[in-house]
Amino acid sequence: ALALLTYGDAALAVINEDNLLDSIVNQYRTSASNWSAVITNAALWLFWTLALIEITWTGITLAIRQAEFVEVMSEIVMRVLFIGFFLSLLTWGPAWAKNIIDSLGQLAGQASVAGGGLGAVTPSDVFDAGLDLADQMTSSISFWDDAVDSLGLLIAALIVIIVFALITAFLMMTMVEIWIVLFAGIILLGFGGSRFTKDFALKYLIYALSVGLKLFIMLLIIGIGQSFINNWITNWENQDSQVLIAIGAAIVLLALVREIPSIMQGLMSGM
Repeated sequence: ALALLTYGDAALAVINEDNLLDSIVNQYRTSASNWSAVITNAALWLFWTLALIEITWTGITLAIRQAEFVEVMSEIVMRVLFIGFFLSLLTWGPAWAKNIIDSLGQLAGQASVAGGGLGAVTPSDVFDAGLDLADQMTSSISFWDDAVDSLGLLIAALIVIIVFALITAFLMMTMVEIWIVLFAGIILLGFGGSRFTKDFALKYLIYALSVGLKLFIMLLIIGIGQSFINNWITNWENQDSQVLIAIGAAIVLLALVREIPSIMQGLMSGM
């Protein structure tokens, strides 16, 4: 970070252009999507195995009770509807969950624009905002003229970079969590073949929705933070009070991004 601040705008521009953070998230997304075929096949095998056990168990209980024809037909219809519903969930559930998460992300982007932030926030956008703010802090430093103040600004800029790096890390973890849940979690849908294990399949959609809500809240908070950060960058003056406020606001933004989305996710998923 010290070397980054020393080299100034040229070094910052290199990071901004590479978008390395976005490429990491995209790599997880690509890799996770490649899991879907293998995991779906395993989930289908699990589903039909449990469905066969479910049908066998139902037949045994009907035979023991010496059920009448009407009761037998009723049970058959109920089992067909049950298996058909959870097979549909296994077939289209991941696409439904992805559409819900994408819709929440688009809604957060529209709300962010209304609040003065960016429409589509990526990890690189968040980290670049921290770099831009740090660049403003160090734009006027001169160790020859005032070594003490320059060192203070350098430390302040380093704190801002670290804080925004942590915010970026939380955003990246949430995005990676989404893709792991969507594709690796498909195996849970295989448990829908039996009434005794169907709750695992239902929890897949609940958890996917809770992660989408977590990202939704996180993007809203970051959008609000970006609105006043962009304003600071435009009207920046290297005054002690403004530097301290920027550091404090960055730390508050980190706390909000860390805590509030997780609380909302917990409320949604019942954890």
